[in-house]
Amino acid sequence: PTEAGLYRVRVTGFRRDYYNLGTDDFEIEKKTIKVTIENAEKTYGEKDPAFVFEAVGVVGEDDVTVKIKRVDEMLIPIPNTV
Repeated sequence: PTEAGLYRVRVTGFRRDYYNLGTDDFEIEKKTIKVTIENAEKTYGEKDPAFVFEAVGVVGEDDVTVKIKRVDEMLIPIPNTV
């Protein structure tokens, strides 16, 4: 599995006397990433430019989708599940 969560695994052997060695639980925990939005400029009255961001802490080939929202003239990333 690649998604965060609690999983159960059963271990079995290849020989008859090692069949069903037992079960156990393991957990894949969520990981925090840091998102930094690069500075951008615009002239009053123009549309916002395309914003570029960097995500640090991404694991493997995971993709990150970031929604950016304007709050009091500041841009903040909105938390999103990866």
